[in-house]
Amino acid sequence: MPKSLSRLSLLPCQYCSWRHGTCSASTTTRTTGPPTRVPSVSWCQPFLVTLHFSGRPFDKAVDKLTFHVETGPCPNETSGTKASFPVSCFLEKTAWSSAVENQDRSSLTMFIFPPPDAQIGRYHLNLEVSTKGQGSSYYIGEFILLFNPWCKEDTVYMESEEARIEYVLTQHGQIFNRNKYCIGSIPWMYGQFEKGIMDICLKMLDTSLNFLQDQDKDCSRHNSPVYVSRVVCAMHGLVIHHISRILACVRLPPFHTLHTESSNLQLEMNLRKFCPVQSEHLTLMIVLWVLILTNDYLWRQNGQHSAFFDAQDIYCCGPAPVKAIKEGDVHLKYDVPFVFAEVNADMVCYLRQYGMPWKVISIDTSKTGMNISTKSVGRDTREDITHLYKYPEGSKEERAVFAKARHKVQDQVQCKDSLPLKETLKVRIKVSEGINNGCDFDVFAVIKNNTAGKHWCELKIGTRIVSYNGALGPECRSKDNLGITLEPYEEKAIPFQILYKKYGQRLTQDNMIRVTSLLLCQDTQEYFVGMRNIYIKNPDIKIQILGEPMLNRRLVAELTLTNPLPAPLTDCVFTVQGAGLTGGQKVQKIDSPVGPGEEAKVKVDFVPFLSGPRKLVVNFESNKLKGVKGYCNINVAPIPK
Repeated sequence: MPKSLSRLSLLPCQYCSWRHGTCSASTTTRTTGPPTRVPSVSWCQPFLVTLHFSGRPFDKAVDKLTFHVETGPCPNETSGTKASFPVSCFLEKTAWSSAVENQDRSSLTMFIFPPPDAQIGRYHLNLEVSTKGQGSSYYIGEFILLFNPWCKEDTVYMESEEARIEYVLTQHGQIFNRNKYCIGSIPWMYGQFEKGIMDICLKMLDTSLNFLQDQDKDCSRHNSPVYVSRVVCAMHGLVIHHISRILACVRLPPFHTLHTESSNLQLEMNLRKFCPVQSEHLTLMIVLWVLILTNDYLWRQNGQHSAFFDAQDIYCCGPAPVKAIKEGDVHLKYDVPFVFAEVNADMVCYLRQYGMPWKVISIDTSKTGMNISTKSVGRDTREDITHLYKYPEGSKEERAVFAKARHKVQDQVQCKDSLPLKETLKVRIKVSEGINNGCDFDVFAVIKNNTAGKHWCELKIGTRIVSYNGALGPECRSKDNLGITLEPYEEKAIPFQILYKKYGQRLTQDNMIRVTSLLLCQDTQEYFVGMRNIYIKNPDIKIQILGEPMLNRRLVAELTLTNPLPAPLTDCVFTVQGAGLTGGQKVQKIDSPVGPGEEAKVKVDFVPFLSGPRKLVVNFESNKLKGVKGYCNINVAPIPK
């Protein structure tokens, strides 16, 4: 029997963890002695353990080696969180196994193979050495097992290498925002390979409600990407995205959607205290007819994560099959009905006069689910994927799917029809997009008479700050009792000016204002409503890279922002960050005020420590101008050989 194991070397092989040169961390670096970092390995990818003996070499005729792996606080074989397997001549593909790769006089190198159904998480690896009835045990170390999008046997397998790079390895993404008339994007850094992120993600799994309720049951289900994705969805939505990428899951964010927390067919927003157009005698209410039920899960490109309340008021998450959403198969498990509602809700506007019941004044069947977007693979451009979620808006197929979904749930919840109303008059909001922050601007209430008769009308217009999630803020300006006469089939545009001094200090970081107009036809006593969100554009941050981007060579980024406001900016701060570039955030403050039309300019130096395509993300904050973001792509060259 070997007298002792004088030195242990636990090291991933070239196929371990992220293969094909895709590793952005140092997990594939061969080390002598126990690893300084816990290695990360993946399903179906063997890793190497090298044992160094003293006294005599390993003799397979008399020495028996058995590995023991375990994960979780209460490992056991029944739950699949513990396994023992001997060193043999070949690797099995369906169970934990080990086989000799190479042997010399003082060392033995072995493959260890994690099966495609093993639980992910932090593992402890032990070795039992037995010779002629005598044995010794040695603790080798820890490793982390992850899902593997490169393994065909893995549920999360993706065929496209470009897609794997985009959805698993790329450390930056784009968030598409604003509205359907003016779609914008801001950069977002995932940083899934940054120091400590893996430990944070595993810790979050071990603090979930499922884990706290039943640790053994929870850990036993960590071989299911569906289960893991739903567990992590108990955290904040953006945290979900980070964990998904780190554990090798995939998320495609939707754009311009709505959802409800209840299990009925409508999302009601009573605008009694929020509506920009209201009086002592009038109250508006917006109702979004939606279908709420339960999503089967399909990985690959159609995997979606979206957070919602379940029946127990706990945030849970899909993923939901996109085909089921498009076809209205809302009976499938998890969140198909929630996502279906997000992209298919009909918006119904109610009005109530003093002492009278609610009355429907408009129905819009095409308000929601527009411009569902994701970042293009390998590029920063927006890809419209609305066609994957629904048939063309207003088409026979789209309406038929909506009716099908409604029929599936009508026995469970009250379901009302939302048939379009005949519009004798129509009012809409018109504005020139690209309105710059700091400027006064005009909007127009465009009123159209669709009849052969003459009408006398009264118009009310109001504006309020609105956030991206629809929450309304303070009022900017309103105007009541505008008398208007409409000739047969006449169209009129009524101007309404919005001043910076009224909205400037009220804007949120979403930079949006909601304009609502309410038209009363005096001769018929009918009401008509028009509504639109307007995006206020922030100035661009100019980013100039001084020097040639090369690994381990100092670079300087010159950042410039011109103050567009009619007032000076104080407390100006630039924050710079980039995965593989800055090693954390770099902050540069400007001590003196920046006057109207003047430039806020700083220089930030950093040393890239990872080569390849990188993204430098910049944020600007001040007392009056907040949440201004910009980025630039940097291709860092390797050190010349």
